[in-house]
Amino acid sequence: MQARKRWPLPAEAEVHISAELNRGGHNWVDSGKKNFKINCPFFHVNKPDSGHNLEITKDGRMAHCWVCDWSGSWNKLAKEVGLSPFGSSESTTDTYTAAIADTDVFGRMLDDLDSSADDDLEHTLPEDEITPWSTKKWRGLRRSFLKDIPAYSWKQKIVVNDKDSKSYGKVFYVDRILWPYHQQGRLVGYVGRRLDTGDTMKYYRAAWCKAKEALFPYDFVKNNYPKCTTVVLVEGEVDALNLLQAGIPALSILGSNNWSSRKVDLLLSLGVTKVFLLMDGDFAGRKAAKAIKKSARDYFDVVVLKLDDGDDPGEMNKDQLAWLTDRIDR
Repeated sequence: MQARKRWPLPAEAEVHISAELNRGGHNWVDSGKKNFKINCPFFHVNKPDSGHNLEITKDGRMAHCWVCDWSGSWNKLAKEVGLSPFGSSESTTDTYTAAIADTDVFGRMLDDLDSSADDDLEHTLPEDEITPWSTKKWRGLRRSFLKDIPAYSWKQKIVVNDKDSKSYGKVFYVDRILWPYHQQGRLVGYVGRRLDTGDTMKYYRAAWCKAKEALFPYDFVKNNYPKCTTVVLVEGEVDALNLLQAGIPALSILGSNNWSSRKVDLLLSLGVTKVFLLMDGDFAGRKAAKAIKKSARDYFDVVVLKLDDGDDPGEMNKDQLAWLTDRIDR
């Protein structure tokens, strides 16, 4: 199977689209921070469009005319009107350079890099409360595997700040297993799961973590499956770890409501061409699978796997795991 080309990052896409619109002589205007508008090049019954009714998202993922109802991605639009889709070498360097000067995209990219550096300094693990995981195993996950992820023992310190509470000022400790979210060499968050049977705040995710912009464990999959073009997406962190221990490349989307187009970019950066969606067997899981498939089908071969009601990926038996393993393109 021929690998799909990487979909460009949002800033790269914005530069390319504006350059191609200029090259093709299309009069475009900004529509807010996220969209371009042009006169629709397709047939309109009454007269040619002069109201900039075709809107293009600056990341190129969607274009739509509000009059004739044409829809598609930038690549589809470009091919139909004689412009260059992403990954083409046909666009002119002069126009591309002019677009950079006009939009100041690289200035904004540098600002983003600077803010990322600040995030690295500000966002850290709770170093004074964690130690490397040393227990033999946890819920079937081997110690050696957890060490590689990595995992930590976390004695989370909680101070009661409610002045109306009889426990005001008291200090409690909750034992958790903690996993950092390492993504493209950066710490972008962490999560801790209670080790006891308490249900209050069973999972604690760092307040500063942007869950819609992270996949777990991203860098582990990147480093251990560098040539794999297939990945299994699941809801929870533990679900992903169970599949990974079985030798199946898997990533958690950090919950059924946390899918976003940013995660499409992350998968494309891994060289992924095929995605299995293995959400939980409940209403939220099936709703998430439907939304993810709609969002991702333009970029990957997407296969939805349905679990029985109430089941989750951590409960898959050996036959099911073997079936899935045989369908991974490595």
